[in-house]
Amino acid sequence: MSYSESRTVLPSLMTSHDSNSVAFLTAGEDEHRCARLKDQLQLLGDHLTDVDLWIERFVQRVTAAEYDSGSSDAERFLEWLRQYRRLSVSENDAVCCQSARFAVATMVKLNPTRHLRFQELRTMSQEFKRDLNRLPKLWFVVNPIHVWTTLRSSAMLHDAEVLPAQVIFYPVQDEVCHAVVTSLGQQLLRHLSETGACRGDDLLAVCRDESPLDLLNVCRELMSLGLVSLG
Repeated sequence: MSYSESRTVLPSLMTSHDSNSVAFLTAGEDEHRCARLKDQLQLLGDHLTDVDLWIERFVQRVTAAEYDSGSSDAERFLEWLRQYRRLSVSENDAVCCQSARFAVATMVKLNPTRHLRFQELRTMSQEFKRDLNRLPKLWFVVNPIHVWTTLRSSAMLHDAEVLPAQVIFYPVQDEVCHAVVTSLGQQLLRHLSETGACRGDDLLAVCRDESPLDLLNVCRELMSLGLVSLG
């Protein structure tokens, strides 16, 4: 990781620029970078009261990468913050949530076709009836864009019953959502992630200790959340 104090920028530039002009330009760039980071990291503000101070320190000490996008600069800030600031459990959870949201956004940017295809499937999938005879013949597809993280406090999960909790972050249309699903739901999602898509009879075989009704209810819940669709 490279560092650069604002004052060290001046000597290498003075040969071709007036020092006052360069200082003005550098200050303006730093101010713009700070504002962009603060806007992107608003989620942290509710849990790290001094986040603005740490953003300013980051901008002063860490050089922006050439052609750096806003999101990648913010992701670098989160890594830097973990390294240099002692975080409480709840503060670390807030950083994990923000990091997961950035990861989802990056995955959507890198895989737009897969993202759009699943969103189309989700929109077209109609609510299916509680018909256990149809379950083995249904094809289920998992949302290909998702990130798991572990949260250890209730600061970000007001309705969490068990901690630490496995939380999944994923996109629904243009929004990044998160959910805590049951252990059976986690099992289904991980199996679907490995296979991409599978029939209901395959899920019944994988979850042979679960009743078909419980499996169907979990599938309906995952569909309503936007994590699973009918293929």
